[in-house]
Amino acid sequence: MKEGFHAPIADTEPVPEHIQERARSVLNNLGIDANHVHRLKGADVLDVGALEADVVRFLRSHGVNATPLDINDEEADSVEGYVVGDAFALPFEDASFDMVLAHANPAFMSDTLSAFREALRITRDNGEVRAGPFFSPSDKTETANVALEEHAALQAHFPEVVMSPPVPSRTKGYNQHYFVLQKTVAM
Repeated sequence: MKEGFHAPIADTEPVPEHIQERARSVLNNLGIDANHVHRLKGADVLDVGALEADVVRFLRSHGVNATPLDINDEEADSVEGYVVGDAFALPFEDASFDMVLAHANPAFMSDTLSAFREALRITRDNGEVRAGPFFSPSDKTETANVALEEHAALQAHFPEVVMSPPVPSRTKGYNQHYFVLQKTVAM
């Protein structure tokens, strides 16, 4: 096992505090606070780029049906139901999830449109895709301009999707933003 990685934890075991803290931080970067987690109870959520599945463990401890997915199989044995797969060809039926999360996922940063298209395919009507953070220049004005340009490009490609404006956050000295896309009709 690599240094810094933790041993597998069964879904029935309590989630250690350090994992809860990491998961809360990730979820906060995607605009999901404790109240939102509570409202997700019973929802089907996919975590694309799950790595160690900290977010999945945390969500499951709150009654969310969370599925971890990553292209790398190194952590596949770390949690029950871990799926090895590609963000550009997700191994799920259309409309399989209520929410798709992608935190700091290179696929969403390298080919944003293709990754969002695939995430929206597996998202149910009225479901959400939350992705980010997308890092921007340190200048706040330039950051806002970059975020608005990305927002406009996504909205042009997905006119049937309701998008929140890019939501800014600042972590560890970086300006960043995330996107929330709500699927309102079958695509």
